[in-house]
Amino acid sequence: MMKNMAFIIVMAVVMKLCGCASAPATSKYPDRFVERPYTLFEGMSRGELVCARGFSKGAQHLDPTQPVPLNAFWEHAFSDRLSWVWFVLPLGLKYQAVKTDSHVLGAMIYLQPGPPENFFVAPMVSFYDRIKISPDISVETAATAELVARTKPSGFDHVVSLSSGPLLQVHDRLAARPWIGISREYGNAGTLGSIKPDHDALGGTARVSVPAGLEVKAMPLRQWEVVMMYSHLLVRTGGGGAHRYSAYEIRAAYWW
Repeated sequence: MMKNMAFIIVMAVVMKLCGCASAPATSKYPDRFVERPYTLFEGMSRGELVCARGFSKGAQHLDPTQPVPLNAFWEHAFSDRLSWVWFVLPLGLKYQAVKTDSHVLGAMIYLQPGPPENFFVAPMVSFYDRIKISPDISVETAATAELVARTKPSGFDHVVSLSSGPLLQVHDRLAARPWIGISREYGNAGTLGSIKPDHDALGGTARVSVPAGLEVKAMPLRQWEVVMMYSHLLVRTGGGGAHRYSAYEIRAAYWW
């Protein structure tokens, strides 16, 4: 975790030296999650760190450890509509097409490279839609498609998913989002990411998954956020079998 935090600090210094320091727009950025735009305001930046993660298949606990800095994320806004996304490398863009009091619509494209010991290239595109139905309730919908080209073992995997659920503003700085979805997966790629112990079993197989979960977002201090997520996944394989996976994740973020 300390190495990941060091990565965030280094990136902040780089942005500072590039003249991309905090902007007056920070004071106007909404506390309430149901009112936030898809991208940051022009000149703002946001760093996010995965602090804890757990993963299990049935009663078996699986190691979710990733190399540093694969647990750190970065976003910087060039304008109110366009943000630059870092995940190891600056290979992503977020675009906000619509932002009104009741509707937010955006998309993100990203090219994710894998570590040298298990190299892959994974282009991904996602779409986000949020419709406000009351001052404290919005409905969020997300669609994602990802292709994973691997070298060890060689091959192509993919996943296409759709999920939706209400975003409930419980307090001015606290929100909860229960959600459910469906995905079509092939090979060792899925809604919860790559499942390393299952490389051989999942290679060349197609399946349908039904994920569901709960996400809680809190802002204990201005500009600081904590996000807690729990997901449960039922995977149905082509042969009629089924596997159950679960995962939790805790993230901390700071924006300025």
